[in-house]
Amino acid sequence: MIHAHPSATVQHVNGSQQVNGSPVSVLMVDDDPRNLLAFEAMLGELGLNLVRASSGMEALKALLIRDFALILLDVQMAGLDGFETATLIRERERSRHIPIIFVTAISREDVQVFRGYSVGAVDYLFKPVMPEVLRAKVAVFVDLYRKTQEIRRQGELLRDAETREHERQLAEARRQANELSEQRYRTLAEAIPQMVWSARPDGDLDWTNRRWSDYTGLTPEQMRGVGWHAAVHPEDLQATVEDWQRAIRTGDAYESEIRLRSGADGAFRWHLARAVPVRDAEERILCWFGTCTDVDFEKRASGAVRFLAEASAALASSLDYQTTLASVARLAVPHVADWCLVDMIEADGSYRRLALAHADPACEELAWNMERIHPMDPCTVHGAPHVLRTGRSELVERVDEALRAAKASDAVHLAALRELGMQSYM
Repeated sequence: MIHAHPSATVQHVNGSQQVNGSPVSVLMVDDDPRNLLAFEAMLGELGLNLVRASSGMEALKALLIRDFALILLDVQMAGLDGFETATLIRERERSRHIPIIFVTAISREDVQVFRGYSVGAVDYLFKPVMPEVLRAKVAVFVDLYRKTQEIRRQGELLRDAETREHERQLAEARRQANELSEQRYRTLAEAIPQMVWSARPDGDLDWTNRRWSDYTGLTPEQMRGVGWHAAVHPEDLQATVEDWQRAIRTGDAYESEIRLRSGADGAFRWHLARAVPVRDAEERILCWFGTCTDVDFEKRASGAVRFLAEASAALASSLDYQTTLASVARLAVPHVADWCLVDMIEADGSYRRLALAHADPACEELAWNMERIHPMDPCTVHGAPHVLRTGRSELVERVDEALRAAKASDAVHLAALRELGMQSYM
């Protein structure tokens, strides 16, 4: 047994473990000073502020003065015993959440252990205590206390920053919060699958996420200002710009369905573009935050349903199949495609084009002229002749230069096929 001089007052042993610049404190309560000295010897290497209390009353006084990460509490003490002391500790709001480890050399009976847990103990140690066990248990609770205090400190700093009345300090806190918010916003914007962007109060883009560049093939520098116009379908550009300028002028939220060009294959996909203004305390617009969400599937599905309804009406409106099929071809553009051809096989095995529709009237005229000059080859392994000959559907997701060259009969024909701009067909 290690001996020490008894003390009737609370004593402190300074260590190096700190939270917010102050040592982490552990309260040791035992009416035998030799046991207190033994605890200090066992825990000395942890670098803690070990506070002694030689009775339950001294322990309660110490708890009024400072906060503790842990209480080591002897069960058998004169006056207030350990159970009674623990009960009073738990009744006080300030100390009720401090973990208590009971230490005893008297009773190992289950009833005593259960009593200890019932008054709030988190653990129960029996003397003689193994130093390694004690140090390990104390280290766990000290580490938990440090983390809890750090979280509490961060919360207090945030609350203090929000409640400061001094204008300069409050403005600085808001500036830092805005910078952190901006960083978090941009981190989130890079993580989500939508295209995300921000614009100045005048509407000029000043930032886009990586998804923008991945989809459009344009660099962030190319997208800035009004550079994003290059990614919008020519037919949608004017209405899109007008809607955007109207939102800038009124300060209302912006929403529009637009087609954006893919830098990978040049195809246009429908996107739902939305933007909201960010305002300061005086309701002045600081910037705009916006997104573009791919709704191509939904848009085309809706168009297909509308097309089927209109096509059904067209089919029922006339008994002349050529007129009816021409109407259906017109309906198909641009609901489900940019162009539509209707070909049929005659009784003598030749092919005749019944209808042709294209979103671009100039291309439509070009296609009719090309058909007259370069009629379909009935033996080709691609396109309508192949489908009519085999009775099997054909889907070409990408019309490349090799396919155009195979279909062309000469250089002029190849140039015309390029001008048509066919990207895929079914």
